[in-house]
Amino acid sequence: MPSLKCAKVGAVVLVASLLSGCVSEEARLLKEVKDLNKTSVMKLRACFEMYASRNGRQYPESEEELIAFLTSGEVDANLERIGIDSTAVEDIFTSQRDGQPLKVRYGIRYNPNKPLPIAFETTGVDGVRLVSADVLIEVDNDQDYEKLWKGEYVSRIEKLRKASGEGL
Repeated sequence: MPSLKCAKVGAVVLVASLLSGCVSEEARLLKEVKDLNKTSVMKLRACFEMYASRNGRQYPESEEELIAFLTSGEVDANLERIGIDSTAVEDIFTSQRDGQPLKVRYGIRYNPNKPLPIAFETTGVDGVRLVSADVLIEVDNDQDYEKLWKGEYVSRIEKLRKASGEGL
């Protein structure tokens, strides 16, 4: 029965290679997630989305509410995936670029079709402030910054729908 033995060995090799492929794919995806969340403004955005996913699609009303959620122990694995130390969640409320507290739009309404700007650098670096929406936005003037703060923003989703002629 050498062919049965070869089939068993072949099956073991196949499973092992598939599992190693899954592991490397998972590692690649985890790296991508961390890369997308390198800045404090994007980490804070990710925390808002995590909060909404576990709280009836509602964003937090206050910093205290968000911190209580993040330090509950329920989302430690998620925090690790996006590069946040669960014992130092307060760090995400400060820009690592300029060392200043972030401005945050609490109490805004969740809408998956219109992602709104959430976290804003107050000072920025070299005249550029970062803002998190569905993408990382670099703002170099006060007028655009204020528009974003008021929620005047056209997301990638809206731009794609307009370009394709599809309504919201």
